[in-house]
Amino acid sequence: MSGLDDGPPHATLGVFFIGLALSTSYYGITFMQACIYFRSFPADGWRMKTLVAVVWLVETISAICTPHAAYTYMIKHRGNITAMMHTEWSLGLPAGTNSTSGTLVQLFLARRVFILSGRNWLLTGLICVMALVQGGMGWSIAILTLMYPDGENIKKFAELVPPTFALTAATDVIVTASLVYYLQVRKTGLERTNGLVNKLMIMTVNNGLVSSALALAACIIQLRWPASFVPFALCFLLGKAYPNALLTSLNTRQGIHAKQPSATEQKRDASGIYFAQSVATMSDGPPTFRSADFEGGGVEVHGQIVGVSVTREVTSEWAENAPRRPARVAEW
Repeated sequence: MSGLDDGPPHATLGVFFIGLALSTSYYGITFMQACIYFRSFPADGWRMKTLVAVVWLVETISAICTPHAAYTYMIKHRGNITAMMHTEWSLGLPAGTNSTSGTLVQLFLARRVFILSGRNWLLTGLICVMALVQGGMGWSIAILTLMYPDGENIKKFAELVPPTFALTAATDVIVTASLVYYLQVRKTGLERTNGLVNKLMIMTVNNGLVSSALALAACIIQLRWPASFVPFALCFLLGKAYPNALLTSLNTRQGIHAKQPSATEQKRDASGIYFAQSVATMSDGPPTFRSADFEGGGVEVHGQIVGVSVTREVTSEWAENAPRRPARVAEW
């Protein structure tokens, strides 16, 4: 990132302080979400637990670096603007840690796209490549910043910053759009099932909107005002958005399962999603159609059966190796 111009404190240190305060609060939410996850889902597989632990550890490192940079500029250098022409190591390192957490979460979401799309290798491969490239670009910026911390040298590789933010935003948009599309096509004619799918779609959009909006805003501001400190502040927040998106999706599984309908039979297709299926039965007496636990209770319809249509209800599990529940839990 290019060196800073001499400007008023509110445009430099003020922006830095606001970014520090918001990102620290955001990290507090991340820490709370991580504690809730490990307490609520002890039966999750080791891969999922490792992913959560690594993402949380990476963001903890970033959360330590940010106050150190603030202390250096505001206390050690007493707010001297010229000292900010030298990039402190604790200010450059988060570019790599944030890219790491972003890449891990995007790869996790790419697996969801892969399963929901019925093993669409092309789309999943595109998302994985974009995620890995933006992660590599983020670490390139971090390493170059550590090697050449002076403002004049930073200008030589400052052109890497906007494309990194742009690629991050594009990856988030593609992931979000893909998940929403494949959730939409799996809707059924059942109101209760569609309500669950709609909630998953809303959660997906909300999570993707935060990270993509932050990355896009940082890209635009960096292009328009290359000496601004705002992209640094947005980068602090961007790094916290990914862990929270991951942990939110994992921790909301209990609420989703509590609302999913029961059924007499369940099937599981290639996407890893369980389908509940109603059953038509015939007896010696009057023909009877029974849909077990449909819309909250058993329903019996007596009379002549003109036709029977099998209705499938889709429920989804937002993580691999979720806690096993009898005949109700799916994983994806």
